[in-house]
Amino acid sequence: MPEHVDSPDCGCWGCIEESILRLRAADALGLLAKERLRPDVVALGEQAPVEYSLIDQLQQCLTNSAGGANVGRSRPGLPYDVVASEMWTSLWLELRNDVMDQGGFAEPDTPQRHALAILELLPTVDATWLEQKTPSWEWWCQAIRAHVYPERKTPVDGRCPNPECGQDRWFSYDEDGDRVTDTALVLTWDSGRVSGMMCRCCFSSWDRGQLLELAHVLNENLGQILAGKAR
Repeated sequence: MPEHVDSPDCGCWGCIEESILRLRAADALGLLAKERLRPDVVALGEQAPVEYSLIDQLQQCLTNSAGGANVGRSRPGLPYDVVASEMWTSLWLELRNDVMDQGGFAEPDTPQRHALAILELLPTVDATWLEQKTPSWEWWCQAIRAHVYPERKTPVDGRCPNPECGQDRWFSYDEDGDRVTDTALVLTWDSGRVSGMMCRCCFSSWDRGQLLELAHVLNENLGQILAGKAR
């Protein structure tokens, strides 16, 4: 591997890793804030449709639940998609703080504008800061997709392992405006097997490899569920 040289064309391992990191950050921020063409969903030669940014898709969840056919009938105008509302607010605050960390502030004050502002700063952002933030932006992409395109979920009894959360129940509202409750923790599935776990209160997530370590504090049947012996 070549030694580091002070040049944009440096091919040392450290510079290669940093370049990959900046590409990951750009991909995540781009998915969050930019529309994109989807030629992969149409036949060759057909016009590719435009997919909304993930932030726009999350905003649509709020719009669709706050008006139109999905208005809560018991309490007119009440948005029942509380999870989307909480996610939108959390993402807005995080991206807002990220921009301010870099000495700026984007107008208008929206999560999409803040993500675009960080995207513009990427070439000069400190790599250490970027290494801390990129996994969070990638997680937001996964979390929004999981909410917009829900997959199979299995409720799990137990308290959230996140020490800053610790909740065991999740509260929301149905389409009639009535309060509903369920377990805070749910298992997510992929290709017929458990892929991970998510807390619906704080949005923390754990991959499949971490779940056996948590089984003793969550649910005695969790091991069987992971093995596909329980549903």
